[in-house]
Amino acid sequence: MQAQAELPLGLQQQPDDDVLEKVRRLERYDFGSIRSLVMDREGWDEAKTLEVERRTKQFLALGLLDPETHHAPAEDEDVFWHAMITYTPWYFRFCRSVFGGYYHHTPIVGDDPCGPHERSTSAFTRWFGATLLRSARCSSCRVFNGSDD
Repeated sequence: MQAQAELPLGLQQQPDDDVLEKVRRLERYDFGSIRSLVMDREGWDEAKTLEVERRTKQFLALGLLDPETHHAPAEDEDVFWHAMITYTPWYFRFCRSVFGGYYHHTPIVGDDPCGPHERSTSAFTRWFGATLLRSARCSSCRVFNGSDD
């Protein structure tokens, strides 16, 4: 088993070898054009953009680490992912390189809109030892919108 320091994207445990190689490919993938696009659109500085990029890569890694579950990103990571998707030629190349096919963004609908956020937060903590920042957009429950009432 490899030492934790060698695991990509700050993984806290080692997945199987095939998934590990895909996560490494994700970590190395050049997001420079998307960073520029997001900085221009959102007015984020470079430090914030780089942090959100890393967390977006970690979130996308959940699709490799826990592929049977629909995951929902936190708000800033969703903004970054939307920028990726709207740059379609880049996104198609990225998906083919990392996932082997198109990785879909599916809006949260249905009876349990907070379920994907809860599952994602749990998986994020398990794999990365950190908390996925919750979405302020989830108006269905107080847990995710920061409200106390």
